[in-house]
Amino acid sequence: MGFFSMFKSNQNNPNLENIVIGWFRTETSKLLGIEANTKEYDDACQSAGETLQVLLPVLDKELMQDVADTLASISSERFNEMFGEYMILLFVRFGVISKEILTGRVSAEEATPNILAGVLHDQLKNLIKQVK
Repeated sequence: MGFFSMFKSNQNNPNLENIVIGWFRTETSKLLGIEANTKEYDDACQSAGETLQVLLPVLDKELMQDVADTLASISSERFNEMFGEYMILLFVRFGVISKEILTGRVSAEEATPNILAGVLHDQLKNLIKQVK
């Protein structure tokens, strides 16, 4: 049983599940510059997943609960997969933005992990509204 199993919904919409997971993978793929659903992509995501431990402690628990609730409203069957894809995309975005911070194009105050997580959550909610 996954960590967020207690928040899962009984709503299962396979079409919406596929759209959300596909959107996460497409966005991650664009940022990585690697075609989704390839071994190279899977390896990159696994590597990102292994280093996610750095990002997890700084994320706002209430925000992450909101993300979990949003994902649970879509599906209980593929919840863990969707949440994992969300976290990988968040981590990859954070990595890309961190490079922009180093070059001075973005200020560190504008690109905290929680701000990025909130923006990604808002994009997810907008996607869901468009599809429903």
